[in-house]
Amino acid sequence: MDDRLSRLESSVRDLDRRLRALEQAGAATAVLDEDARPARDVASISRDRSVELLSLVGRTFVALGGAYLLRALTDSATVLMTAGGRPADPGAVATVRTTVLAGAALALGWIGRRDEFRESLWLLYPLLATGALKLLIEDFPRSKPQTLFVALAVYGGALIAAPRLSRR
Repeated sequence: MDDRLSRLESSVRDLDRRLRALEQAGAATAVLDEDARPARDVASISRDRSVELLSLVGRTFVALGGAYLLRALTDSATVLMTAGGRPADPGAVATVRTTVLAGAALALGWIGRRDEFRESLWLLYPLLATGALKLLIEDFPRSKPQTLFVALAVYGGALIAAPRLSRR
């Protein structure tokens, strides 16, 4: 499991590095075009759009890879073992996953305040809806009252705080 996680982490880092190089190359081309001519032609505009689209698609893959990495970490036996060496309670695992989803929603709301990442707010409400569905499907059947209380409190806090964080 650790080998798969390290390979996934290195792949995500490599993809992020290549995306940064692609974005820098696109920005350098745009600067050269603007210096050479005051009016930009259609080819340079379409090239900039393709760089933006590739960057958006790549960043989406990076985010999905990070989400998969978090899921793999919460599923791995090394993280979920309790102090006695026994596997953790399924309700506690579900609560940890709910906390990760709530934290991701808060992060999206906070990041979405910046103009460069305004599009991340498009994912805020679908992520909160996914968290509600996860609560119904996983947390309610598996959790004990104590862990369910924590999951509901964390998710309720995310429902209240994430939209407020997204406002300017």
